[in-house]
Amino acid sequence: MELNVKLEDAKIREAVSEAVMRSLDDSSRRTLIEAAIAHLLTPAADGYRKGTSPIQALFNDSIESVAKSELERIMAAEDSPLRLRLRALHEEAAKKVFEDAASRDKIVETVANGIRRAITGERY
Repeated sequence: MELNVKLEDAKIREAVSEAVMRSLDDSSRRTLIEAAIAHLLTPAADGYRKGTSPIQALFNDSIESVAKSELERIMAAEDSPLRLRLRALHEEAAKKVFEDAASRDKIVETVANGIRRAITGERY
């Protein structure tokens, strides 16, 4: 017989958090909370988020998420002035690239190399 128990991560975290907090006296609880706050405010010393505290990283991520959602909403509207301006900007940039002989030659060469690699299986 096999026992298969599945618990939600949020429920496990909540249960462990409650158990830890109940097991601590007031002084230990205060020390734990102060250490947690200090951790949230201390910038990372290395890695991708070097110089950014965990709370600042969460704030930055939230701002980025809201901005992406708002941009998606704006871009979904057919008559959005921003969408129309971006489309005009892309068209102008593409026109500039394709009308410039040197840029056009580089594009043709890149496409030709891609086709050659796809046909021959050569990757590098």
